[in-house]
Amino acid sequence: MLRHKSYLLISVALTTLAACYIEDEPLPPEDPGTDPQPGTGEEPGTGEDPGTGGEPETGEEEPPAEPTLPPLSEGMTSILWSDWQMEDGDPPSPGDVVVVPADTRLILDQNASVEALIVMGEFFVQDQGRNTDTLDLDLGWAVAVDGGSFNIGWIDSPYQGKFSLTLIGDDPDQDIDLGDYTGMGMVIEDQDAFLMAMGDGSRMSVFVDDATKRSWTQLDGTDEAGDSEITVADVTGLQVGDVIAIASTDFDL
Repeated sequence: MLRHKSYLLISVALTTLAACYIEDEPLPPEDPGTDPQPGTGEEPGTGEDPGTGGEPETGEEEPPAEPTLPPLSEGMTSILWSDWQMEDGDPPSPGDVVVVPADTRLILDQNASVEALIVMGEFFVQDQGRNTDTLDLDLGWAVAVDGGSFNIGWIDSPYQGKFSLTLIGDDPDQDIDLGDYTGMGMVIEDQDAFLMAMGDGSRMSVFVDDATKRSWTQLDGTDEAGDSEITVADVTGLQVGDVIAIASTDFDL
């Protein structure tokens, strides 16, 4: 049984390799009054590349490409978390329940801590090619409903940074009535720390730029709370220090 606090940590290292090709050209004729630098064909003091005629290369890496997200559906608008406002005009803060309407795409672009996230539209955790430090999202619970989607990265633009999602619910006796926030008359009993997708078309997806590691596997047997060892069906890419989260197979958490 998992309770109170769970961790999802996605860490991806991206290495960019650049190749440079310079076409060979014949050396210019020597000027009797000067001594060309041996083996380069360059005039002393110029530092120019005779094959290109331009300035010497700086060795700077190209900026990362902007992430590609799916096209917005007709009538849908996109907004960054840093621009999101609650009903009182303030930004989201601890204790708030953020509801993403069906016509809205919300993109997490900064660290955040809230009570809950209800997604009826689209929610994306995307590095936007800018974040180098870990992006943190702390919340009690999150649910995608009525065709909503909770996405870390995207199939055409995997998340390339580090992202930490922490469930901070601490009241195992809390009952959550989704009817208070949506049109669904459903009560989740005795739980305040969970991720859930429910309803036709609703989903939670993770796309990261690391094809060498299994993002999920299955238990190979029955394990109980407090067990010090577990057996899984596939350990491809798993290493000492990796964090494994085990989801409940029952609604009685």
